[in-house]
Amino acid sequence: MTPLRSWMLHYARRHLTCAPRTAQYQPNTAHRAPNTALVAKRSLTLALTFAIACTPEPVQWTKLSTDAPTAFTAPAYVIPVNLKLPSTACPNSLAVAQMSATEQHATWWQADSLGKAQLALARTSDAGVSWSIRPLAESRARANVPCSYPPPAIAADSATGYVHLVYFLQPTEGAGLWYTHSMDRGRSWHAATALIFGDAPARSSIAADGWLLAIAYEAPYAPSRQIWLTLSRDAGHTFERGLSVTQGSMLAVNPRVLLDSRSISVIWTERSQNAVTERIVTRDGVVSIDVNPSRASH
Repeated sequence: MTPLRSWMLHYARRHLTCAPRTAQYQPNTAHRAPNTALVAKRSLTLALTFAIACTPEPVQWTKLSTDAPTAFTAPAYVIPVNLKLPSTACPNSLAVAQMSATEQHATWWQADSLGKAQLALARTSDAGVSWSIRPLAESRARANVPCSYPPPAIAADSATGYVHLVYFLQPTEGAGLWYTHSMDRGRSWHAATALIFGDAPARSSIAADGWLLAIAYEAPYAPSRQIWLTLSRDAGHTFERGLSVTQGSMLAVNPRVLLDSRSISVIWTERSQNAVTERIVTRDGVVSIDVNPSRASH
């Protein structure tokens, strides 16, 4: 960026409102006629600069804290009463989401007869008194390492009736974080789409509030692991470009994301490279409502 354009962008962000106007050239009869091509070029540059400056960020971050509330600590691994996992279920891979007072959805990794990973599901509509096994959400794994994947992440939203899943997988299409959702409470599932490719097994977290969906995840390719965030404003049909949440040289792992209307919190664990020190970090913000970033088609 040239010094002039850099100054223009800085000025626009500090002093201009988000209704950019291109200045009209008023010729001065005491001077020679203007170079119309040059005027048009400069007007276009100004308009584009002001438009960029006035585009809000997808998330307006408001607070960064290293004092994580007790409510944000990771829950103990507990299998719900009456949910009978098969003998092929992978240990400590279960994730459960609450859709209502009586409805819950569960997912876990299990191995098929060939030793490949399957993403299994179950649902209860009577507060856990009985569970019904649902169709598999994922069975494309190519590696015979079914219990080496991080636990899947699940969210169930009562406003839409959607169930959302995000998970690390190594299918033939490429290793990375994958997403799928059900629009009929887990009876059927959309074809999975890749959120980001990378060979490093990555943990993730997902939260849904109506049409707004947030996914926090460990970058599956970075040698120094960091936490990223991606948003969907149409219940998982399209996703916005990923945002870096963490900064610095600390190793960032085990993300959690929380949504309450447009309020968002991302919580993660930071460790020094030699794993001597560790702390819980929370970053709070507000999701913008008038942003139109680049999207990846679902």
